[in-house]
Amino acid sequence: MTNIMRNYQRFKMALAVSSAVWLVGCASNLPEELLVAPNNREACCATFHQLPYVQLKERETLTVSLGPQSEVFSFLEGKSYTQAFRFNDRTARAQISVKSVMQHGRVFVPRVLLLDKHYQVIKTLGADMFTPQTANLLDSSQLSGSFDSEGARYMVMYTNATTLGHKITLPHPAKLRAQELGEPMPMVTDPTYRYAPTGQVSVTVVTKEYATVLSSDNTSVSDSVTPQGVKQPEAQKETVDFYNQAIAAAISEKDISKAMALLNEAKALKIEGADKIFIELIENQLNDAQ
Repeated sequence: MTNIMRNYQRFKMALAVSSAVWLVGCASNLPEELLVAPNNREACCATFHQLPYVQLKERETLTVSLGPQSEVFSFLEGKSYTQAFRFNDRTARAQISVKSVMQHGRVFVPRVLLLDKHYQVIKTLGADMFTPQTANLLDSSQLSGSFDSEGARYMVMYTNATTLGHKITLPHPAKLRAQELGEPMPMVTDPTYRYAPTGQVSVTVVTKEYATVLSSDNTSVSDSVTPQGVKQPEAQKETVDFYNQAIAAAISEKDISKAMALLNEAKALKIEGADKIFIELIENQLNDAQ
C-alpha cells in the first residue's frame, strides 16, 4: 500500500508539471476572424526581389512573430504574413531548424521557399516537413522540422492560406506521462490546434560549409570548409543567478507554471544550465513524494 501511495504522489506531481506546460499553449474555441488570411491587406511587393530580407549570421537562433506587424505577400496559395531571410555571404550550405509554437489553440504552419541568387525558387518545403511534438517538461507543444539550405541564398517563410482553419490534435501530456509510469489513463481532453495566419516561429541556422571568400586583390583567402564551434555570447552571472534562484523558488512553492515561464525566459536569453536545474529540482520534488 505504501508503494502504491508513493507512486500515486509521484504521478500527481508529474501530472501537474505536464499540465502546466500544456496549459501555456491551450485555449478554447477561437473566433473565426483569427483564422482568416490577411486578404484586406495590400501586398508589400510584387516580386521576391522586393521583399525586405533579414540578414542571417553564420550561426544563430532567432524568434520571429508573424502577424499584423509583418509584411504581406501574394503567394500562389493566397496572401500570407511573411518573413524573408538572406543567408550570410560566407554560408555555402547550412542546416536549418524551424519550430512553430502551438499556443492559444492555434499554430502557424510554416511553408518555406528556398531561393537562388536570382530569387528563383529552387525548393519548396511544405507542412509535411514539420512534425508535431507534444509538450514536455522543457518545451510547449510545437511543430518542428529540419532541412538543408541546399546552397540557397534566400529563404522565405509563410503559411498556406488554403489550409487555414484545419485542425491538428495531439495526445495530452498527462496521458503520455501516465503511459510512461504505468498509471491509469487520466480523464483529460486531447488539445486541438487550428492552422492560423499568425504565430511565433524560431529559426536556427548552423553553417555546415563555408563559401570561398576573396580578398581585396581577388585572391582566395578561405576555401569551402566545415566550421568549428562558434562561441555564443554568455549571459551575465547576475542574470544567470537571478533566473536559477527564481526557478528554484517557484518550484519550492509548487508554482510549476511560473517556473516554466521563467525557464522559457532563461532559454530565450541563452542561459545555459537552467533546464538542467529545472529537471533536477522537479526530480527532487518527485523523490520527496516517495
